[in-house]
Amino acid sequence: MTISKFKKIVSLLLVVTFLITTSSTVFAASNIDVSSVKSINISKADYDKAINTIETKYLIVNEDGTFSIDPAAKKVIDNQILNDLISGMNGINTMIEKGDLYTDKSSSDPVVKRTKNKMSIMAATVTYIYHWYGFDAIENAEMAARQQLVFEQAANNAALLAIPLGMAWTPSLLASGLQIWIISTWANTCAQGALANGVIVFCFGSPSAPFIYSVQLR
Repeated sequence: MTISKFKKIVSLLLVVTFLITTSSTVFAASNIDVSSVKSINISKADYDKAINTIETKYLIVNEDGTFSIDPAAKKVIDNQILNDLISGMNGINTMIEKGDLYTDKSSSDPVVKRTKNKMSIMAATVTYIYHWYGFDAIENAEMAARQQLVFEQAANNAALLAIPLGMAWTPSLLASGLQIWIISTWANTCAQGALANGVIVFCFGSPSAPFIYSVQLR
């Protein structure tokens, strides 16, 4: 064996060892905030900060109750974050235009509410809190278990859009750019929630086409 071949083998072994070690660390994590390890390096805290900034200075409530963002926000908000929020806002606007949601303008901060008897996607095991950019899905333990199965199925096949179980959502790896191991940590979080009080799935857009950006224990 030549020295060159020996060096290549050693290098390969080091890479494999690193990958195994890294994978073990991620999958063994019992309470990891997976939003902090997104492939685009944007944490939930980054999104929350941008949302607060927009709501304070740049959010516009239109006459019909839909939302828009002042173009000046581009000067202070990260482009990727702003695009995600705008995409999510468009999903909520569609629901408002259809009459499924409405904007309560009576408070200082506009509140998005569900129109009574209009929604057909509600489930007893999931409670929705709507925002101008998306929604928080509060899932009980049973629903967390279902969501865990969907995440695991998606993580096992990067090209797969698994069939949702009830109101569980399947992340689109191609659409969102999420890595398999991130979805696996979401599955781990849901597994814990299934044994306790459930989880909260944070999403942009509407429940019919959500972009999941964080999953946390309740």
